[in-house]
Amino acid sequence: MKSLLRACLVVALMGVLGAACSSAASTTDAAPTTTVPAEPKHGGKLVYGIEADPNGLDPTKNGWDASGLMLANAIYDPLVALDDKGAWHPYLAESLTPLDGGRVWRVKLRAGVRFHNGEELNAGSLAASTAHFKASAITGPITGYIERTTTIDDLTVDVHMAYAFPNWPFILTGQGGMVPSVTNFDDPNASTHPIGTGPFRVKEWKPGEYIKLERNPDYWQQGLPYLDQLEFRPIPSDTDRMAALQRGDIDVLHTSNDGLVSQLTEQAAAGSMKLIRDTGEAEKNFVMFNMDNPKLADPRVRRAVVLATDRDAYFKANGTDPSQAIDGPYSSASPFYESHPLPAHDLAAAKALVDEVTAESGPITFTLTVTNDANSLVAAQALIDGWNDAGMKVTLKPLDRSALPVAVVVGGYEATVFRYLSEHDPVAENYFFTSQTAKPDGQISTNMAKVKDDVLDQAVADGEQSDDPAVRQAAYAKLQARLAELNVFVWLGRTQWVVAETGKIENLENNRLPDGAPAQPMQAGVHRLTQTWIDV
Repeated sequence: MKSLLRACLVVALMGVLGAACSSAASTTDAAPTTTVPAEPKHGGKLVYGIEADPNGLDPTKNGWDASGLMLANAIYDPLVALDDKGAWHPYLAESLTPLDGGRVWRVKLRAGVRFHNGEELNAGSLAASTAHFKASAITGPITGYIERTTTIDDLTVDVHMAYAFPNWPFILTGQGGMVPSVTNFDDPNASTHPIGTGPFRVKEWKPGEYIKLERNPDYWQQGLPYLDQLEFRPIPSDTDRMAALQRGDIDVLHTSNDGLVSQLTEQAAAGSMKLIRDTGEAEKNFVMFNMDNPKLADPRVRRAVVLATDRDAYFKANGTDPSQAIDGPYSSASPFYESHPLPAHDLAAAKALVDEVTAESGPITFTLTVTNDANSLVAAQALIDGWNDAGMKVTLKPLDRSALPVAVVVGGYEATVFRYLSEHDPVAENYFFTSQTAKPDGQISTNMAKVKDDVLDQAVADGEQSDDPAVRQAAYAKLQARLAELNVFVWLGRTQWVVAETGKIENLENNRLPDGAPAQPMQAGVHRLTQTWIDV
């Protein structure tokens, strides 16, 4: 579940659905990979500044944003990974073979792989992991399509689906494809003592200060990783993270703060900083309504909000490049994208709807929940000003970065500014739009908007259960058209992620997959450090 839940504001669930031989078409064109220096060097310590401490690193119990996924990709290996064209390849798995039209998937694991505690990766590990994913309150709702597993031999498992699911491998490129040691399942502290098969193992974790990792000496990819030590430091303030990089306290940072991206771009142009831009699929920023909230159930209210939204004012307040504006859940580079132009800012039309609703049922009032960093508060206020100008009474409800996703996933919001939807294939985000995962307020709902609609449900089913590109494109075109009618989301802009370092770190993004194919450089700010090295 990148695919349960990948974004800085994204909830625990999202990092799980990620994205896994055969291959599939890319949804975006990534920038060409750069040439790797011929002689990588072993050794050294890299300190990476991240946005926040993960709430835990058990893939079956915790949810990961970009920071959590950076750590997870160091500690675990996904069963599947994407190449630089968006096609899936086996990674920790040796092969994945669809049987009975995708009703069953045969997963063969690589031989000779061991967990950090010396335990062997085998079919039992995968079967136990799958069972825990299904039983978890966090990941269970998203893995309902799995009926059971059967063990074929020591390294092979058949995963039986509730229906034909030819696109399942895309789910295995993120949290949902990471296999922890069975030892973790009996450990009440597994979230802070994760045991994976990845290139690094946890040495020390001091919450709020650092997470120190050390090289896995028995890593299955020969000669990797290059680094001896890897330390992640959570620095929530973008300004403080930038200052730490300039002081040399950290070697690398990633950020999606538009203002900071502009500063880093200037410094890179001056030669004082190396900058890597994420050119792949990125999270979308949008206002999301809780459809179970009676204040927002009237479609006229949601339509009025859409018409009263001054995106130009929002972009100016947020420092966002207007060219990053979006009009739906998929990027314009995706083969699944269908344009649905946003309504023009029309305050008069918005006022007319507000007056109509107010005359029938009283004033339109609701809260907008946002993260409490300065940039988000200023941008959110620009939205609220426009809505209040139309006659609504909207107030700001700030929450800290870690609290907002939790509130959203259990329905503890009326409207929120959210950041999500960054998968290369829409199938990895279907749970976000289907009635099957919409739960009442107070329960974990991976359909966080609680939208329940027969047209969306059919589109999700068609896009999930067919491997015909034309059928799938038609399904997701129907989904986008229906979302435009329902006004459940007010689409804003595309997140811009950059990774910055001061010049000595090599190969931050130019990894190779086990079969030699060039790996996807980055997705929503997340990249692997398995093949990164320090040029000293």
